[in-house]
Amino acid sequence: AIDTKTNTTFWGIGNPAPWPGTADFPNGLSRPGSNLYTSSIVAVNQTNGKLMWYNQVSPHDLFDYDFQVSPILANVNGRNIVIGAGKMGKVVAFDRKSGETIWSTPVGEHLNDTLTQLPPGITKVAPSPLGGIETNLAYSNGVVFAPLNDLAVSYTPTGFVASSFNLSAGKGELVALDVSTGKVLWVNKFDSLDVGAATVVNDLVFTSTYDGKIYAFNVKTGAEVWTYQAPGGINGWPAVKGDTIIFPVGLGKTPQLLSFKIGGAMNTIVKPTLSPDQPGKQFQQ
Repeated sequence: AIDTKTNTTFWGIGNPAPWPGTADFPNGLSRPGSNLYTSSIVAVNQTNGKLMWYNQVSPHDLFDYDFQVSPILANVNGRNIVIGAGKMGKVVAFDRKSGETIWSTPVGEHLNDTLTQLPPGITKVAPSPLGGIETNLAYSNGVVFAPLNDLAVSYTPTGFVASSFNLSAGKGELVALDVSTGKVLWVNKFDSLDVGAATVVNDLVFTSTYDGKIYAFNVKTGAEVWTYQAPGGINGWPAVKGDTIIFPVGLGKTPQLLSFKIGGAMNTIVKPTLSPDQPGKQFQQ
C-alpha cells in the first residue's frame, strides 16, 4: 500500500523456513531468534528505501504464517492507520506513522497456533498453511471484510504431516470487523474454503469459495442478497468495471470468466445463461 502524502510504502512479509524444523534442527533451531523481518508489516520510504518501522506479528513463526495480504490504508477518527492480515488468522490495525498496534483480532478457528515449541509426537494446529486469511481484504465506510479458511493440520517438531492436509475438509468464512475497534460485526460461514477474496461494490460485499459458489452480502447486516453456483472452483477474485463484475472459474483446460451485471436500486444481479460447452462464447443475458 502506498501513502503518497508521507512518501511511505507498506509491505506484508512472508514466513521464515524451514517450518517447523528439520530432523537435525527441530522447532526452527536452524534459525534462532525472532527471524526479522518475517511475518511482519514494514514501512519503507519510497524514495530512498529506508526502513521507517516494522511490527513483527509472529516472531520465530513455526507454521508458515505469512503476513502476506496487501495492506489497506484507512482513517479512523482522524488517525491514519494501515490494516494487515495473513495466514495466522489475524486482522491487525497499526498506526501508520509509528507502527504501533492499535488492535489485533483473531478470526476463524485457532488451535495450538501460539506454541513456541511443538512437543514430541503429533500436534494438531489451526490455521493450517492454507488456512487463516489467504486472499485480499476489502474496506468500506469503517468496516473491513476478511475472507478466511478453517482447516486444521498436524505437525511434529521436525516437519509437517502432509497426510493430514485435506482441502475438501476445509471450511470458509467472511468476517466483517469495525475498523475503529477490531470488533467482529458479523460472520458468514461456508462449506468450502474462501479463497475468493472480498470485494465491495456499493452496498454489497462479494466473495467466492473453492467449490465455485459466488456470494453477495449486505455490507451492513451480512444478510445474503444473492448466490450463484459456478461450473467450477474459484480461487481468484473478481474485477469490477462500472455495472459489471467478472469472476474467474477454474475448469482445467477450459477455464471461464463469468460476467454479471449489477444494477437497480437494490443492486440486483442478472444471471447469465451459461454455455459451458462453448468456452469463450458470449453469454446470453
